Amino acid sequence: MRWTHYIAGMILAIMFMAACSHTSQTPLLTAAEAFLPAEPDSADARLKQVDVRQLRGDEEEAWYALLRTMTDAMQRKQPLNDTLANRAYTYYGSASDLGTSSDPTLVRRFAQSALYMGDCYAAKDSTKACEDCYRRAIRFSEKAKDWHTCYIAYQRLAGQVHWSNPEEALELMNKSIEIYGKGNDNTKNLLSLYSCASDYAATLSRFNNGDFQESLDFAYKVLKISEDSCWEDHLQVAQMLLAKIFWLKKEYNTALEWAKKCPPPNLSTSSGISLNEFLARYYLYCDSLEQSKELYKAPTQIEDKTDAYLYASALAEIYIKLQERDSAVIFMDSALSCAESMYFDALQAKDDYYQDNLLKEKEKDELLYKVKLKTWLLGGGSACVLILSLFIIWIQKERKRRTEIELQLLKEKHEKEEEKARHLKHEMLLMQDRQQALEDSQQKKAAVIKHLQRYIIERSGITTKLKDGASAHQMTPKDWKTVEQLLDEIDEGRISKIRTSYKDISKDDIRLCVMVRIGMSNPAIGHIFGITPSAVQHRKLTLKKKGFGIADPEVTLDKFLESL
Repeated sequence: MRWTHYIAGMILAIMFMAACSHTSQTPLLTAAEAFLPAEPDSADARLKQVDVRQLRGDEEEAWYALLRTMTDAMQRKQPLNDTLANRAYTYYGSASDLGTSSDPTLVRRFAQSALYMGDCYAAKDSTKACEDCYRRAIRFSEKAKDWHTCYIAYQRLAGQVHWSNPEEALELMNKSIEIYGKGNDNTKNLLSLYSCASDYAATLSRFNNGDFQESLDFAYKVLKISEDSCWEDHLQVAQMLLAKIFWLKKEYNTALEWAKKCPPPNLSTSSGISLNEFLARYYLYCDSLEQSKELYKAPTQIEDKTDAYLYASALAEIYIKLQERDSAVIFMDSALSCAESMYFDALQAKDDYYQDNLLKEKEKDELLYKVKLKTWLLGGGSACVLILSLFIIWIQKERKRRTEIELQLLKEKHEKEEEKARHLKHEMLLMQDRQQALEDSQQKKAAVIKHLQRYIIERSGITTKLKDGASAHQMTPKDWKTVEQLLDEIDEGRISKIRTSYKDISKDDIRLCVMVRIGMSNPAIGHIFGITPSAVQHRKLTLKKKGFGIADPEVTLDKFLESL
C-alpha cells in the first residue's frame, strides 16, 4: 500500500514539474506583431526576449518565424533567413488553404510570408518563383486589406519585371502609389516609390522615344517633398535622378547642372566617393576630360572594390582619349585587378551565406528534436515511469556507448572526406585561376580593339559625316602609326610581320589590314576611304590575290590575316 502511494506521489510530482516547465511565448509574439510595421526596432527587442525552446507547436513556431523575418527585412538586415521565411510560408499556406480561408488573420499572414519568401527567391535569382510569390502577396493582401504589404509587393514585383517589361513595371508602380494612399505609412517610403516610378518611366521613354515628362513629374515630386522636409539624403537622390533623366533626354548641359547642385562630396566616406564618381561621369560624358580626370583622381584611398573598379576603368578611358597610353594601361590593369577581387569576394560571400544557412538548419533540427523528445516524454505513460526508469538508464548507457563508437567512425570518415574535399578544392582553384587569366586576357584585348575602333571612327569624323552630310576628316600618318603600335601589342606583332614579309603592298593596303583585324565593317571602312561597301569588298579581294598571292576563293582576307 505504501509503495502504491509512493508511486502515485512521484507520478503527480513529475506531471506537475512538466506542466510548470513551459512558459507561454504568446504575449511576447503578440506585442512584437503590434509594433510592426511602424516600429521594427521595438518588435526586434520583444522577439529577442522570446525563448524559442518554449515555442509550443507548429503555430507558434511559424508565427515566430514570420515575425522574425519581417523584422529583419524592415531593419534591412541581409540576407534574410530563407529557412524561417519558408517555414512561415509553408505553414500559413497550408493553414489558410492557400489564401482561401475565411480567417482574415491567416490570409494576412500568408500574404506577408509570400512577400518575404519572394525576397528570398529574388536573392537567389529564382525569377519565376519570385514573381509567383509577389503576385500571391498582392492578391491575398488585397483580400485581407493589408495595404502595407500590398503596396510593397507591387513595388517588389515592378522591380523584378522592369527590365523585361518596363511598361508593366510602370503600371505596377502607379498601382503601388495608389495603394500607399490607403494606409498611414512613413513618408520616406513614398519618396522611394516616386523614385522607382521615375526611374521606370525614364526607361520606358528611352525605349519608346518618349518625352520623359512622366518621369520628370515623379522626380520633381521627390525634389519638392525633400526640400519641404529638409531631407538632405533624399534631396540628393532627386538631384541625381533629374540629372539622369536630362542626360537620357540628351540635354547634357542641364544634366550637368543638376549634378553640380549636389553638395561637395565628402571623400572620406563611401557615399561621398560614389557621388564624386557620379559627377565625374557627367563631365566625362560632356567631354570635359581634364575636369573629369581631376575628380576621378581626387580620392586618396578607395576601400570599396566596385568604386575602385569604376574609378580605374574611367581613368583608363580618359587617358586613352588624351592619348596617354602608358597611364591608360596602368589604370586598365588596376580595373581588371579590382574586377578579379570583386569576383572572388562574391564567391566567398556566397560560400559564407550557404555555410550560415547550414548552421542555422542544424540548430533548428536540434531544437525540433528536443521539442519532440520532450513532448513524447510528457505524453508517455506516467504510471510506468518508476518501472521503466532502470531500463531507460540501461538503454541510455548502451546508446551512449554505441553513439561514441559511431561518432568515432563518423569522425574518421569525416576526416577522410575533408581531405578529399581539400584536394578537390585545390584543383578547382587552379582551374579557376587558369580560366580567369584567359578571360582577363580576352577582355583586355577586346577593350583595346573597341577603343581602336572608336579612335579611328572619331579621328575620321564618320559620325559627323553620317549626321550632317559633311566630308570626313582624314587620319594623319601619326594617327595610323599609333593605331598600328597598339594593335601590334595585343595581336602578336601581326602588322609588323606583314610589313616585313610583304614590302610591295601600299600604305592603304596596310591600313585596310589594320581595320580588318580590329573588326570594322565594310560600310565603316568605306566611309574612311571614301568609297562604297562593295568597293571595299573588291579591294579586299584584290589585296588577297595580288598583294598576298592567295587565289583560293574559300580563304578570305580575314582568314588569311588570322593565319599569319
